[in-house]
Amino acid sequence: MFRSKGWVFALSLAVPLTAATLAVLLLAFDLLNQISTGADQAEYRQNSKSVAAAINAIERQVESTVVDNSIWDEAAKQTSQEIDLDWFGSTWGVSTETGSVYDAVFIVERDSDDALAAYISGSSKTVSLKDYFGDSFFRMLSRFPKKVSQHGSAVSLDLTSQGLAVVAAAPIMASSEDLNWYQ
Repeated sequence: MFRSKGWVFALSLAVPLTAATLAVLLLAFDLLNQISTGADQAEYRQNSKSVAAAINAIERQVESTVVDNSIWDEAAKQTSQEIDLDWFGSTWGVSTETGSVYDAVFIVERDSDDALAAYISGSSKTVSLKDYFGDSFFRMLSRFPKKVSQHGSAVSLDLTSQGLAVVAAAPIMASSEDLNWYQ
């Protein structure tokens, strides 16, 4: 008789104690999982902000370089009629050799499907803008008025035939008033 009472007592104590222990372990595991998920989400949000800030900084740097290069008396002279390809290659084209500033540069007309002149990775190229950029480039160019009388710029992150690229555009304009005859 004592034996059966012992087993009843052991079962009545051991089963609830085991169940409670398992419940506490399950709650602790769930709590750690929620903390970990929350930390992952916070890290993801922070990483997303950092990547967005880095992309924005690169876009602004490329856009600033393009704007600096586009307001230039010599460039206005060399590109207003027939493009002097030797000049183009020795100025903007040479910058594409290392890719430290940009790896491709194009002189385009707003409504043309082909670049008037292009340098990619240090070499002069004949380029179909549609093949290289797709439609996104033409949407970016459409932001500019047909007759450019003021300076402006546009920049975007696009998928090109060469991969993901920061693409910036600005009209080539003279900085001197006496050279604005070509516009």
